[in-house]
Amino acid sequence: MSLLESPKPVFTSAGAICSNQSVTITNSTNVPTGATNAYTWDFGDGNSSTDANPTHIFVAPGVYDITLDAFSSNGCTGKTTSTITVNEKPSAEFTGNNVCMGEETQFVNGSTISSGTLSYSWDLDNGSAPVTVTNPTITYATAKTYNVTLVASTTAGCTDTSVKAIKVSPIPAVDIVPASNNTGDGTIKFATTSTGAGYSYLWTFGDGGTSNLQNPSYKYGFPGNWPVRLVIRTADGCINTTTTTIFVNPLSVSEAASAKGLQVYPNPTSGKLIADFSNYTGDEVVNINITDVLGRVVLNSSLPSANAVEMNLETYPAGIYYLNVEITKSNNNLFIKIEDNGPGIPKKEYENVFKPFYKM
Repeated sequence: MSLLESPKPVFTSAGAICSNQSVTITNSTNVPTGATNAYTWDFGDGNSSTDANPTHIFVAPGVYDITLDAFSSNGCTGKTTSTITVNEKPSAEFTGNNVCMGEETQFVNGSTISSGTLSYSWDLDNGSAPVTVTNPTITYATAKTYNVTLVASTTAGCTDTSVKAIKVSPIPAVDIVPASNNTGDGTIKFATTSTGAGYSYLWTFGDGGTSNLQNPSYKYGFPGNWPVRLVIRTADGCINTTTTTIFVNPLSVSEAASAKGLQVYPNPTSGKLIADFSNYTGDEVVNINITDVLGRVVLNSSLPSANAVEMNLETYPAGIYYLNVEITKSNNNLFIKIEDNGPGIPKKEYENVFKPFYKM
């Protein structure tokens, strides 16, 4: 009577065994000569398999007894049990803010494990070596979408990986192109070559006026140097701004009215204003008054019975005023501007007397 060879179950698993991670088990059981083997696996967690080299996922960390039963077609059997430790797999998680070009991207690490400590490796997708800090920051050099990878590792060798796309958006180019509207009424055309889907625009014209149009026209009520600012916001919320100064310059009285001999002085005035009609050769004057920028009459004057009319503005606040000389054929409005620099400091006029004619 000859003895039959029995299968002698042997198996191994490679690497760290981690929860929620597929484990490949290598079966090294001998196969008796002239026979075949069948196998039954009990993984100790309520699950089983009949594969020769099974893969299995242990949902929870812990200590498990894995039992392998080997059945030879010659009727012999073998059995072995091995105890394994399943370590906890960490959960890798992080957030990163989408930013505009030139801003710092901050990564907040939200990786977790129930016990123990974690180490980290970050690939920031910028061509540099991985960094190992918990919460890195970076200012990217180019506007594009970056695929950032975080690997969280335990001391037992279990790892988890999280990948997120971080968008770095470009800053809009911004320029201001002003031009006269050639209407003679203080209207200026403004344009910008910066355009894009979802762009929004905010113009401030220096005198309190604003516009949300891309290419607005704006009418200034009186002359001066005006700081014009344009703020552009993209659909991604990236903002850029620029400022320019435009000069709205009317034709002075000396140019507009000298042919008819009207002189207005002192120019500038610190309070008293004289309209000198001694050489005036224009149409008949029927009324003279001074109004503020809202059109309200602040001072009425008598008609020039002599050669000049004196008007006193010393008690009036600094600002822009209009000298209105009403004649028989038309109404000519002349601008006066006075400035008060504070108590004890003399008023100082820095504008000429103007007619309402504008140019860039």
